Amino acid sequence: SVKRIEKQAFYKSGLEKIVCGGTSLEYVGEYAFADCLSLTEVQLPDTVTEYGYRVFGGSTILSKVNSSKAGEVRIGSNVTAIGGSLFSDCRNIKSAKFEYDFTALPNGVFLGCTSLTTFNSDTEGEVILPDGLTDIGSTVFQQTAIKSVTFGTKLKSIGVATFRGCSKLTSVTINTAIENENDAPRLGGNCFTSVGAGFAIYVPADSVEFYKNNSAWKAS
Repeated sequence: SVKRIEKQAFYKSGLEKIVCGGTSLEYVGEYAFADCLSLTEVQLPDTVTEYGYRVFGGSTILSKVNSSKAGEVRIGSNVTAIGGSLFSDCRNIKSAKFEYDFTALPNGVFLGCTSLTTFNSDTEGEVILPDGLTDIGSTVFQQTAIKSVTFGTKLKSIGVATFRGCSKLTSVTINTAIENENDAPRLGGNCFTSVGAGFAIYVPADSVEFYKNNSAWKAS
């Protein structure tokens, strides 16, 4: 039985659909399904615990991963780690669901996924990040079609250009309360560059002045 799909296993292959049955697969290596320009669907068992760097990246017409729904990708509840740029430049993905308990998102997970509107929500356009999320990397949602983002109460950092070029993004809600400006989550440069018209950031009422007095947030 197959426990590992090694790095670059199907890299740049001409396959259109890949289905891996069984219940023993645990690891999918970096670039395993990357840059497969004819690939539309990948189905892997929920026994997978780790996805490496850019596993699906550059497979531009890929639209279905671990899901029966066209346009949806799903990462199962047994996963403990994912690599950066996991779905970068997968331009046919419309929604994504991560079912595992994650506290961080690595760089570029959905970078260039220009059709992506929805993450961990049933409402189109909405991104819901778990309350336990502390860190979101650089360029994670850059150039996607998301409209709103909600963070939980434990946010510590947002990376560089995380939402850059999200031209439909009009609101970000951060539920992390702070007691002085130095406690504000770290904010990378160009995080909210080229977002939607009327864009607004919402924070807890008691923390508004502290966010405003933080130089990074004030500049945003």
